[in-house]
Amino acid sequence: MHLDDARQLALGHCRTLESERILLDIAMGRVLAAGVQAERDVPAVPRSRFDGYAVRSGDLVGASPGSPVILSVRRSLMVAGHAVDVEVRRGECVRIMTGGLLPGGGDAVLAQESVKLGSERLEVSEPCSAGDGVFLPGTDARQGEKVLDAGDVLTPTLMALAAGLGLRTVSVVRRPKVAILSTGDEVQELGEPLGGMLMPSNTRYLLAWSVCQQGGQPFHLGTVRDEPAVIAAKLAEADADLVISTGGMGQGDRDFILKAWEMLGIRPLFSELRLSPGRRSAMGVGKNRALFCGLPGSPWGAQVVCSEIVSPMLRSMQGVRGVEPFSVKARLTCLAKNRTDGFKAIRGTLELTEGEVRFRPSAGQKGSRFSGLKTEPAYALIEAGRTEAKAGEWVLARFHDFPLLASPLFSVVK
Repeated sequence: MHLDDARQLALGHCRTLESERILLDIAMGRVLAAGVQAERDVPAVPRSRFDGYAVRSGDLVGASPGSPVILSVRRSLMVAGHAVDVEVRRGECVRIMTGGLLPGGGDAVLAQESVKLGSERLEVSEPCSAGDGVFLPGTDARQGEKVLDAGDVLTPTLMALAAGLGLRTVSVVRRPKVAILSTGDEVQELGEPLGGMLMPSNTRYLLAWSVCQQGGQPFHLGTVRDEPAVIAAKLAEADADLVISTGGMGQGDRDFILKAWEMLGIRPLFSELRLSPGRRSAMGVGKNRALFCGLPGSPWGAQVVCSEIVSPMLRSMQGVRGVEPFSVKARLTCLAKNRTDGFKAIRGTLELTEGEVRFRPSAGQKGSRFSGLKTEPAYALIEAGRTEAKAGEWVLARFHDFPLLASPLFSVVK
């Protein structure tokens, strides 16, 4: 199936999960389930923007360096968090600190650096207007104003806005539960002895960590051997919104994921992707509407499909606006070929050169594969039907490890 069609088909079977109320202090990275409105004006009263003097702007009409206005300083001090019953009378000023309540009669605040202070006298050499130097009521937010929207991902900045409204808790969408199973007679759990044909279950852990980055809540089903009944029994145990299995998706005599799905009554939506790596991938729907995803045993093929299909699904389940993978247009630094009949994902690096984003494909399999992977956080997609992309041509580049929490930072990037 075409990659774009597969993504839309998978998204069409996702539903936004129910909400829960949690403490704002632990809400970073969560998605708002409902918009947030200001219950009062913020600030509620006029406050000083800086340390200075509260004045009546009408007293300073015509003030200039050659003809300064002299105001008498009242023996009062307006401090943030304290209310003082004092009024600025004509020809007077009152000392005020940052955040201090603007006293009655005053309509502006002069910064202390802009005036000259004498013995109980203030010399002002320029006029001001009403509201200068003042946070007026509702400057930050008006009562009833929507400050945050449903679908907003709570970054530290947005959390600070919520805290500025006095909120202690917020309503967020429940984190998707994702069960992940490794299959294969050759797969060992982390920490178990390796040797010969045995290999660690790093694909499952890679997916679990990727699920965490997308706001999901992963839990491990462990590793099972290549037997349909055993695989089916383990998948049936999962109480999750999405169940992912790795391995067993080829067409060999020991590939049993689709057979296990058949035993459980899971209806396949697709069983092959026009994508390399990641062609042997499948998506299915269980009897209880739970979604199942069969991914390759190869960690890097599974990672591509996770970025292209699974991550958008998790974002959709959380009600995020704009679930498509974040992409940037980049110029190729060298020739890239696509010998498949679908999309080709090529690992590499993104560089900013002379104000232009460029994608440098991996140099190939020379040397340690691991040492190359640690410096290749991005991949470029060569479209289906495009047999090659030459140096200088544009490609679509994406990040494997692009977290949900970063999405608000790029929401305006097209």
